Amino acid sequence: MSAAIDRILAKVQIQSTPIDWNRYVLSDEDVQRFVDPVSLVSKISDVLHARGAREGVPLPWIGLESRVRFRPGKLSLWAGINFHGKTAMLKLLALHLVRSGQKVCIASLEEDPEETMADMTQFAIPDTDVRESDDWIDVACGWLSGKLWLYNQTRMMDTQRVLALIAYAAKEKGCTHFILDSLMRTGLAQDDYEGQRVFVNHLTNYGRQLGIHIHLVHHIVKVDESAVPGRDAIRGSGAITDQADHVFIVWRDIKEVKGFDEPDGLLIVAKNRGLRPANWIGKIQLHMHKSGQFLRTKTDKPLRFIQSDKWAAS
Repeated sequence: MSAAIDRILAKVQIQSTPIDWNRYVLSDEDVQRFVDPVSLVSKISDVLHARGAREGVPLPWIGLESRVRFRPGKLSLWAGINFHGKTAMLKLLALHLVRSGQKVCIASLEEDPEETMADMTQFAIPDTDVRESDDWIDVACGWLSGKLWLYNQTRMMDTQRVLALIAYAAKEKGCTHFILDSLMRTGLAQDDYEGQRVFVNHLTNYGRQLGIHIHLVHHIVKVDESAVPGRDAIRGSGAITDQADHVFIVWRDIKEVKGFDEPDGLLIVAKNRGLRPANWIGKIQLHMHKSGQFLRTKTDKPLRFIQSDKWAAS
């Protein structure tokens, strides 16, 4: 009987032992992350009344301001079939971001910087009738100087170096947007789902810590090019789209003959995590201008970015 009582007392003594908080290895920062709902009252009100709905930069086209906003510290995934225009879309977006007061770094690991700029100068100054000489190239590059940075490398880059590059662009160049083209050039195998998950997780963390919006280009699995792909067609781990704040798919209609009102392609907003009343998903019809710009309708004038005597920004 005495032995049984001793065992019971021993259990009681173990259960009443003071908590050793040191074993949780919590820093002061960790402790401060425990939030009481009362401290969130004003922020909750802001969300419910959409007071932050206009934070960030919208899409380049008029009429879509309330649908998508590129906010600081977020991750956008841009996917599409090869040669359907996802890289061209991001070049146009980069010009729009610069016009909106942002600083942008483009790390195109698939294209030389002069090729990237050849397209961007044409997008920036779309009027062929004003290109009497190469002065227009000087004007476009001068306008982008100090606002756009191009990372000059067209070979594989390991993921840790990519993260360091993003940090450098944000801290040393003051960039608020970083475009990585593309995930397949980071050396991660197509079937390395865990490696993809970890890398994209790092991207989301870096974006938040640095306050920089990261745009990641990715590819679609082999599909029928005439069919509009969905989010499930994006190559690799589902954790890529799960962790992204925005998922965009760029698709071009490859039919040789189209009706007058038929678009040349679509920008599919497949995921759009944002402030209320956002979270809009849908398809945006686009038409291709002779300059390479994407426009909302065939009759729209091209977007104008540069303020000068010859080239007035719209």
